Amino acid sequence: MGNDSYAVVIGEALVDLIEAPDHTLRPVPGGSPLNVAVGIARLGTAVEFLGSFGTDGFGSRLREFLVDNGVAIGGSVQSEVQTSLAVTTFEGSEPSYSFYGQPRSYGRLRESDLDKSVLHGSNVIHAGSIGLLEAPMYEAVEAAYATPGPLRTLDPNVRLSMIEDIDAFRTATERLFALVDLVKLSLEDSRALYDGSPADVAGDIARLGPRFVIITRGAEGVLAWLDDSIVEIPGRAVVATDTTGAGDSFMAAVISEVVGRGVPADAAEWQDVLEFAIDVSALTCCSPGGATAIPTRNQVTERFGPRKGS
Repeated sequence: MGNDSYAVVIGEALVDLIEAPDHTLRPVPGGSPLNVAVGIARLGTAVEFLGSFGTDGFGSRLREFLVDNGVAIGGSVQSEVQTSLAVTTFEGSEPSYSFYGQPRSYGRLRESDLDKSVLHGSNVIHAGSIGLLEAPMYEAVEAAYATPGPLRTLDPNVRLSMIEDIDAFRTATERLFALVDLVKLSLEDSRALYDGSPADVAGDIARLGPRFVIITRGAEGVLAWLDDSIVEIPGRAVVATDTTGAGDSFMAAVISEVVGRGVPADAAEWQDVLEFAIDVSALTCCSPGGATAIPTRNQVTERFGPRKGS
């Protein structure tokens, strides 16, 4: 990429049709990994997005949106299919999702498409979400996680409406858990995959291999398993108008911090990183639009004040 420090994000880019208060639908760029990549760039960190795009007008808009937001896409591919759509409707501020379009435009990246030099030069390799339900992308992510050196992170972003066999999905996801250093789950993801408290779930996942397991709990904050110790951090009180992209912006902030400062050495450093990620996520919830709502560092400082020690 030409940058000394950068992240790589692998996964889906699609178009979200988001319900407005009058029940009309507004198209915006979406997909959890796209949101994460844009968030990383908006926080001032270099990032490359590896995914697949349709060749229609929506596909062109997605590529333009990423580039306009400072995300490199040279390692992505195009496929002669129409861009997949996700319809987002709301009960209060909480979104629910329905997905349309076959074959899936976002799941066509293959292991043979990966630029190994880009992966080897990165500080973080992140993947996740519904792109992993497509065999080519799942296999590409497995191969990418074999790269030595970068911190490997995963957010499965469970969408039960798209999963036919939850047991098979859990098994496939646990194969990836065993390959990564950090897993991030929402509380809803945790409950979809496992019984037990967040602390129990985090510990069980950590025993599969990850050093760090982070479970976000909305307004209640974060529980994190960090090298056998558990840290709980309260949420930031805001008036949420749209929680779309909240978890993605949280993940983007964690990755941006790791690229910029390295992997935190202890619980105190992790707490600083996670508090910043909570602030980024909270501010994202104050505006509609997913990726377009993710703030810059300056906007976070303007809203919540300087960070400790800064």
